[in-house]
Amino acid sequence: MTKFEYSTLIFDTTALFLGAKLNHERFHEKLNEYGKEGWELVNVFDLNRGSGATYEVVAVFKRSLTK
Repeated sequence: MTKFEYSTLIFDTTALFLGAKLNHERFHEKLNEYGKEGWELVNVFDLNRGSGATYEVVAVFKRSLTK
């Protein structure tokens, strides 16, 4: 049976009047960095404060544990 380890990356957003802005360049850099290290992206979701305003984006990764 394959066993996995997990890691999360949390990205802050910049608050704007009509929503939030994510630093896309940094987001892509980190996704590619994790991919090169063998991590597989499992899920991405946002965390909201009141009224649906995004304040963080969370990326969840997994990779096989080597024996």
